[in-house]
Amino acid sequence: MDGINCTVVSATDEEVVCTTGKRPGLIKTSTEFSIDGMGDCALQGNTFLYVNHWSEEDTWGGEFVPTTGDSIWVPEGLNVLYEADSTGVLNAVIVEGSLIFPPRPVGSNFTFDAHYIMVNKGLLEIGIEEDPICHNLTITLHGYKYDPLDIHGAPVNTVWTDLNHTAEKESNEITLSTIVDWKVDDEIIIAPSNYSHLEAEENIVTKVEYSGG
Repeated sequence: MDGINCTVVSATDEEVVCTTGKRPGLIKTSTEFSIDGMGDCALQGNTFLYVNHWSEEDTWGGEFVPTTGDSIWVPEGLNVLYEADSTGVLNAVIVEGSLIFPPRPVGSNFTFDAHYIMVNKGLLEIGIEEDPICHNLTITLHGYKYDPLDIHGAPVNTVWTDLNHTAEKESNEITLSTIVDWKVDDEIIIAPSNYSHLEAEENIVTKVEYSGG
């Protein structure tokens, strides 16, 4: 796999499970996968990465794990998986490889703080479309955004619906005609039934009830 031997753990006609060896230094990971005597395998859109954990000293040359006031560099070929709870307030974070924030259990709380992050031909990944971030991740940045960020939060399956009963003025409860996946503290807009007055009121969801078949 990627030119490195992958020791077979088990194999059937439909599945091969193997453990890759260590990669020799910081190299860009490809998607080449072959089996001796059979040739290259079709990956069907799947990819893989060799990653180093943020909280392991070996990721940072065996010297330290970044903490408050430190500036760090993620060089090309290094993919860092952020699995720590917090960072302290870092100074500069230069990403020329990959800094990856993976999905974690719902309800988890994690923070990442830095004066600025510069992504220079690298990757800052916060969830992916197929597996978005559904926990509480707070990233506090100070400075300019130099490269686009690819961020995928929890999807909202129902973006609008009808009220089942009139929403009374200053009420903080509404009854809807369909089931929704909105959560407490989500922001919603309630439009008036009289469309001659195109005004809408922004509200914070405190309670949502479903009344219907």
